[in-house]
Amino acid sequence: MEAVFGIAFVLVIWVVPLVVTALKGKYGMAVFGVAFHFLWWVGAIRLAKPDSFWSRRFYDDDRLREAVRRFE
Repeated sequence: MEAVFGIAFVLVIWVVPLVVTALKGKYGMAVFGVAFHFLWWVGAIRLAKPDSFWSRRFYDDDRLREAVRRFE
């Protein structure tokens, strides 16, 4: 049973922020996050790039405009 909790912990702490960072189009942060894990969390929290899967799927018009303005 402890192994299940260990695997769940690893998924939440390592895999989820990596996947979210990559889906937001922040591939540099995803790569450097291997050495500096906190970059995955920064990438997962910050605004996605306007042409990323994340922005196309989850952003409304206002949020997408903000992303376009920021990444121009």
